[in-house]
Amino acid sequence: MTKVAKKYFPVYMFRRDIDGREEVLLEPAGSTILPGLHQLKLPGGDLQIFDAQFNTSGAEVVQPDIAMTHYLSSLPGKAKEQSLVYFPIWELEYSFKGTGYRVVVDASSSEVFASAFPTRSSMAYLAVSITGFIAFVAEGLLATVNLYAGVALMAVTVAAVFAASLYVARRL
Repeated sequence: MTKVAKKYFPVYMFRRDIDGREEVLLEPAGSTILPGLHQLKLPGGDLQIFDAQFNTSGAEVVQPDIAMTHYLSSLPGKAKEQSLVYFPIWELEYSFKGTGYRVVVDASSSEVFASAFPTRSSMAYLAVSITGFIAFVAEGLLATVNLYAGVALMAVTVAAVFAASLYVARRL
């Protein structure tokens, strides 16, 4: 981990009456390139008033730099309520094999957003699938001569392919 920062990110909440049903739309109030901040969802429960007495516990409060009027003309339905809401988020940066990555965690829903993930080689997955395929073809041919031996070997191969796939998924 190279950076961990707790922030309060500003989002405009619009309650709209759309075709007879109430919908809540959220739009960012702050400019950002951080992943996921355009996809936040309003959590269930009561919202807390975010005023000068709100204890941020030292978290950075991101100031809005996009006007609410920017969104008003493009919203569907009839307006019922609109307000500025601050979402608690964690911004994490980490390094893996010399490459830096950034992740945002929505602290209200625990949803994780990342623009990029460390990649892994597909060679191990390919090796397991090719080996399993060759084994099943050979065992299928054997089953034409001796059914019981072929089926018994297929059962062993299924277990081996499953174990190898599990090992590759967890370890590599």
